Amino acid sequence: MKAERRAARQRLKDATRAEYTALVQAANLTPIQCKILAMHICQGNSVVKIAMELCCCEATVRNALATTYDKVAKA
Repeated sequence: MKAERRAARQRLKDATRAEYTALVQAANLTPIQCKILAMHICQGNSVVKIAMELCCCEATVRNALATTYDKVAKA
């Protein structure tokens, strides 16, 4: 994982609820990116579990998370 993505993920994990919401809004995420991010960061679900619940492949979830972390890092 790229260092920028790792830093963005850690920032989201360490954020308070208000900070998390501000980061998500600043990143201008799509609804599905918001859902996947919340399932992963807030609920602690694995990529596999998210993929099963959303009826998509694991690569789709991983790509969505990578894109989301990139957007948060730039915000």
